Amino acid sequence: MPDLLKSGTLDAATITDPFRAMAVNSGAGTIFAEYAAEVTPDVLMVGYMATGDYARKNPQIVKAFREAIDEANAFAKSNPVETKEIEQKYLGISSNAPTAWGTAVKPDDLDIYISIGKEFGLYRTALDPAKMIVK
Repeated sequence: MPDLLKSGTLDAATITDPFRAMAVNSGAGTIFAEYAAEVTPDVLMVGYMATGDYARKNPQIVKAFREAIDEANAFAKSNPVETKEIEQKYLGISSNAPTAWGTAVKPDDLDIYISIGKEFGLYRTALDPAKMIVK
């Protein structure tokens, strides 16, 4: 999206860090609003998904994936300078994004997305967020 903004193909975009920082730092864009925080504080911005069938058949993989993400988050939080160096090396930027991510998801974390989806008529049936999270 930063390149599309810079070229004028897009006038506006909703981007999460570290790519938002890339757009701002390169001069391709400016922050118009903290849209996520304006929708709901502490909104879940990024998630990983699998089908329920896959998650139920592979609980060890789901557990190991969460553990790996938690380990990476703990590293980032404990090593902010090295984390920024890694971002710079592999992404070409260093973001100002907080290192307070987590893998704990509660059903009410999905409420905002279910509500927006209903508003736009995206669902054929009612969604139960408690059934959407596989532990």
